[in-house]
Amino acid sequence: MNKIKNLEMFSPCSLRLCGIGIGKSMNRKIVSFYLVLLAVILLNSNIVGEPRFEKLKQALIEEGFREGLLDSIYSSGKVKFYPKLLEVNVFQKSYSDYYERVPKPKNVEKGKLFYQEHKELLKKCEQETKVPASIITALLYIETNFKEYKKNNLVVNVYFSLYFADEDSIIDKNIEKIRNSELSQAEKEKIISKAKRVAKRKSKWAFKELKVLLKNFTAEELLNLYGSWAGAIGYPQFIPSSYEIWAVDGNNDGKIDLFDFDDAIYSIANYLNSNGWKENLTDKQKKAVIHTYNHNWDYVTAVLKYAENLEKLLKNAGCDSVNTGAESIKEP
Repeated sequence: MNKIKNLEMFSPCSLRLCGIGIGKSMNRKIVSFYLVLLAVILLNSNIVGEPRFEKLKQALIEEGFREGLLDSIYSSGKVKFYPKLLEVNVFQKSYSDYYERVPKPKNVEKGKLFYQEHKELLKKCEQETKVPASIITALLYIETNFKEYKKNNLVVNVYFSLYFADEDSIIDKNIEKIRNSELSQAEKEKIISKAKRVAKRKSKWAFKELKVLLKNFTAEELLNLYGSWAGAIGYPQFIPSSYEIWAVDGNNDGKIDLFDFDDAIYSIANYLNSNGWKENLTDKQKKAVIHTYNHNWDYVTAVLKYAENLEKLLKNAGCDSVNTGAESIKEP
């Protein structure tokens, strides 16, 4: 099965993709530090022959990738470091605020319109996979609002940039930002003590994702593969490793395009099935499955509540609705 060409993407909920779970108890400024820590300082975009590129190229060659492939990608003029990749999120409000708004009537109304437009596809997918159409719709809303937007980041650039997160010079500059921040001294020292460990983990993660990209896409495809600031792909917001494992060809056209709702819907269902979704789950089990998609309990509650409200709206509108599997939602 061929992997898709010309993918692009975005995400309101992509913190999970960097392995950062944001709960109500986490200080917003502390969360901001981890985002800043991953930001890469502005560098020359003409990178072939640049020491950092050569370091990464050698690491990839040792993993079996062809030098010619790497040079063709990085000499294109499109590859560069993203100086503001994460800086735009530094003073962002907690995602808990966003999740609380997700099940609001005006947002659920969008889900009703989406369901009505893609009713046959959603019902067919539900019948085949047993994943409720309203759950899939809720996930598509919370991830991308059923739209393509914020397609500013070449996905390969995201992971290329994050690979260098553990460089001493970059860590030092980010630590300097923390020392100049409004955090308490105790908070600063606590965060700084973890900085190198966190940066090393992110660098390894980025290298793994970059290898997945190079395995699944041609150079031409990668140079047209745009996504979120966190490197997420398509309506379902899959990172490359998730794409490789769970993305499927929903319409049997021989390719996987997560910007095609057929493929996006079936890929979400495949993900949920693979992570434990089946008929007659308990409330606790449903939450556990959704939690694998995003490790934030506010997110889980938002998805299930949105699905429940959507089902009620469809029923009241006289639509041929489906069972959400989201009844009796309680806090975890």
